Amino acid sequence: MNLRLLSNAKIDKNRWNETVQSAHNSAVYGMSWYLDACCPDWYGLVDENYERVMAVPLRHKVGLSYAYQPLFVQQVGIFSLLPLDGITVQAFLQFLSSKIGKVKLYLTPQCTPLVKTGQPETRVSQYIPLDRPVDEIRSGYVENARRNIKKAEKNGLNIQFSIDFETVIKGFKNQQGEHVKLIGDAGFQRLHDLLYTLQKHTDSHVTQVFTREGQLLYSAFFSGFNGTALYVKGAGTDLARHTGAGHFLMDRMMKKFHEDGYRVLDFGGANAENVRKFNKQFGSSEFEYLCFKGGYLPAFLL
Repeated sequence: MNLRLLSNAKIDKNRWNETVQSAHNSAVYGMSWYLDACCPDWYGLVDENYERVMAVPLRHKVGLSYAYQPLFVQQVGIFSLLPLDGITVQAFLQFLSSKIGKVKLYLTPQCTPLVKTGQPETRVSQYIPLDRPVDEIRSGYVENARRNIKKAEKNGLNIQFSIDFETVIKGFKNQQGEHVKLIGDAGFQRLHDLLYTLQKHTDSHVTQVFTREGQLLYSAFFSGFNGTALYVKGAGTDLARHTGAGHFLMDRMMKKFHEDGYRVLDFGGANAENVRKFNKQFGSSEFEYLCFKGGYLPAFLL
């Protein structure tokens, strides 16, 4: 297998995007414009015919290269026109480890059972298949979700759609937690660039939940791509927690995407257990995706 690590300027973006869009494991995270918004310094690892591609965001420090996972990019690859096999995955990872000092990258879930080297660890993400009647999907909700949706309906909450994604960013900034502080000003600028880009390239929705009196409780950004509706980012006010706004929003968007013909509603991953618990209240399934750690530097430096 002839693999090449190409700088951003040397990647044939048209061929790259055709592969990601047509891949058996296609996901919006792999599209060149998504990556450009989140990490303009990314390289691309490709085979000779662009049949398999993997984004490799790189930084350089004191003569060494580091492959890192950018903010807001759940998976960097490998995206393939053909089903992946162990030989292909190992070839990609061994190439990276031989050329790059330190590698820490999250791979597509299809790679997870095929990785045999490095120091792998896994994360989980939640999703709801939409290829069933809405009533059947809702029958999988736990009682707490049902109760909160009924509370929201009783209180007259309503959903409106906007193109103003700044409300999503503002709401997320106002959240409490170390994860918000770690993003920093540069990270929030990346988020702005990403949401702007998704509005240009995908079926995007800024979804807002209001009280009967017009008070904004929750604002969220969804992106539809290639049959998958992705929850990108969202945040609610303190009052939202007591009104069922979050459950109400997810239920109504699940119904909308089902009616629009989407195959999957993807919750976008959950590192925090409380977020995972919320997502699981909708009867969601889970998949694992793997973090590969490698590189030619000694193990204690990885």
